Amino acid sequence: MIRIEFQNSTEIGNVIRRLGERATPIMRRGFMRISGEFLLVFKTTRLRGRPGLVRRSGNLTRQFDQRTAVKESGNALAELRTTIGVYDRKTVQYARVHEFGTVGAGGRLPDIVPRKAKFLRFPIRDPGTATRPKARSSNIVAWVSTKKVKIEPRLGFFATWARFTKTDVPKYLERMANDLINESVRK
Repeated sequence: MIRIEFQNSTEIGNVIRRLGERATPIMRRGFMRISGEFLLVFKTTRLRGRPGLVRRSGNLTRQFDQRTAVKESGNALAELRTTIGVYDRKTVQYARVHEFGTVGAGGRLPDIVPRKAKFLRFPIRDPGTATRPKARSSNIVAWVSTKKVKIEPRLGFFATWARFTKTDVPKYLERMANDLINESVRK
C-alpha cells in the first residue's frame, strides 16, 4: 500500500474536502495515469528480450494489467483503489515463480519437482533471437529430463515499482494536485 502525502497537505486536504465527490474522477484519472505509465515502463524494461526471460507467446506481458475501481459503499473518494498485477490464475503461477525464483537458485519458492513421475521432462525449443522470437515454435532442439528445476528471481516487478515510486510517481501526484486545485478554482 502506498500512502500519499503532499508538501502543502493542509491546502490540498482543504481543496479535496471542498470538492467532495467531484475530486473522485480527478483522482481516478491520476491513479490510472500512474498505473498505466508504470505498466509501460515495466513491460518495456523487464519483459522485452532480457537474458533468461525469453518472450515466446507474449502471454505474460499481456496479462499484466491495472484495475481502478471505487467501492459502492460509503465515500467514493475514500474507497478509490488501484491494483496492478496479473489477474489470470494460470499466469499468476508462473509470474510468481519468475518474480520470486526458487530456493535452489537463491529465490523464496520451493524448487519445481515432479508430482507423479521420477523426472520432469520437457522440450527445449528454438527460441529465435531476442529481437525476433519464434512464438510457439515447433522446432524442438532437445528434450530434457531432470529431477528438479531451479529458477532464479528475474522478473523484477517489485524492484521496478520501488524505483518508479521514487522517480516518477511524485510528478504524477503533483499533476493530480494541480488538477484538483484548478477544479477547485473553477467551481
